[in-house]
Amino acid sequence: MTIFSSGVSLYALAMLMNVVLGWNFDVSVWMAAGIVLVYTYLGGLTSAVYNEVLQFFLIVLGIAPLVYIGLDKAGGIEGILQNVDNAKLHVWKGMGSAETNPMGVDAFSLVFGLGFVLAFGYWCTDFWWYKEP
Repeated sequence: MTIFSSGVSLYALAMLMNVVLGWNFDVSVWMAAGIVLVYTYLGGLTSAVYNEVLQFFLIVLGIAPLVYIGLDKAGGIEGILQNVDNAKLHVWKGMGSAETNPMGVDAFSLVFGLGFVLAFGYWCTDFWWYKEP
């Protein structure tokens, strides 16, 4: 999972550098991979963990204005409720019990399955290969 995720990130960064700055795609991939390698090697696991925490806050702060702009353009929650088909707003209605849900899980299982188990799969498996000297 980590290798796949890293590959997707490097690909996306190289595409961005290619489109925005006109840089060569292959050079962008190798340069970004080299910077990450040197940064992690010189700073160790501590630098990688600090980088992950910084990225988390940058992602949250970066998405907040988009949510605000989107809600404003849609007319707020009221605008969304008026314009979205009623059937699509009640997709989560069957989450009260596993019998009424098409996936066969209740809300507790879904929240802790996605928010707890999979979150640890993402946040706690980065740099598993690196050991502090």
